[in-house]
Amino acid sequence: MTFSKMKFTQHFVSFSLLCTLLATAYLAYMAYGTNIILAKISSGHKLPAEELHILIQSLASIESFGGIILILTSISMLSFLIWLYKSYKNLLVLNKVPAKFSPGWAVGWFFVPILNLYKPYQVITELWNESFKNSSKQGFAVKQGPTIIKIWWLTNVASQITSLLTNGAASQVKNIQTLPFAEIASHYLALLELITISSILSVFVVAGFIFVVFNINEIQRSSHQGSLNSGGA
Repeated sequence: MTFSKMKFTQHFVSFSLLCTLLATAYLAYMAYGTNIILAKISSGHKLPAEELHILIQSLASIESFGGIILILTSISMLSFLIWLYKSYKNLLVLNKVPAKFSPGWAVGWFFVPILNLYKPYQVITELWNESFKNSSKQGFAVKQGPTIIKIWWLTNVASQITSLLTNGAASQVKNIQTLPFAEIASHYLALLELITISSILSVFVVAGFIFVVFNINEIQRSSHQGSLNSGGA
């Protein structure tokens, strides 16, 4: 089995994750700005026609942007899982012994309902620990990496729960068109508050993915180069 340097894979994963992060951050910004206008309406304030027009445009933009983020997230996760599979295969080359999780199950646990709330955390933790096992580096990433991964994964679970609540609130909003305008605004306000929270959590989650990919790729590449140098010596 040969070692995979994954330069293209790392760059593609990092780029797609970065695009997702920026798009999600912008969605949070749009949702927060729209919240301010909706809060005025739900409290009984009458808005000028110009502001109402801006509000309608903002709601439409948020809905469209949500679709773009969904596509970016799908691309990011697919590329991340490809990277994860290859990184787990590299462990066998570096450590000469099989890891607890096979490359196939390292990816597969992300698709098992309920278990995907904690099994992928175990997968990433093992990948991190096994990749850094023979490293002499003592930087911030090495010392704080496991703690950062734990906080990151808890944030990811919170983000998934918030996304489910957001989807539920979005379904309810579709059935309130006959209510008074102030009440409709109140329902939309609750929805956009959830979108804002969900987007902020997602930003931290995506940043965590970037942290994991970058550091594991660097240490695996460094360890492989070290083994080649020592072998050549």
